[in-house]
Amino acid sequence: MDTVCRENVNLTAKDLFDAYRGANNDAIRKKSLQKVEYYGAGKGLDSVLIDRVIQHCLAWSILDGYEKQNSAGYSNEFVQVRRE
Repeated sequence: MDTVCRENVNLTAKDLFDAYRGANNDAIRKKSLQKVEYYGAGKGLDSVLIDRVIQHCLAWSILDGYEKQNSAGYSNEFVQVRRE
C-alpha cells in the first residue's frame, strides 16, 4: 500500500478491501492495483474479518483517513499509510 500511496493513487477503504480480496473491478484496474505485491492475498478470508482489520488499522492510526474534494464539489474519504 505504501508503494501505491507514493505514486499518488488515492485509495478508498473499499479499494484496499477489494485489492486484498483479489477483485477484478473497474476501480482496481484503473488504479493498477492488480499489480501490487499483496493483491489477492486475502482471497480465502472472510470479508467481515478483512473489513475489521482495515477498521482497526484506522482506529490504531496505522492507516490515516483523509478527505479530498472532487471536481463536482463532493468530498471522498481515502486512506493512506500513516506518516510519522
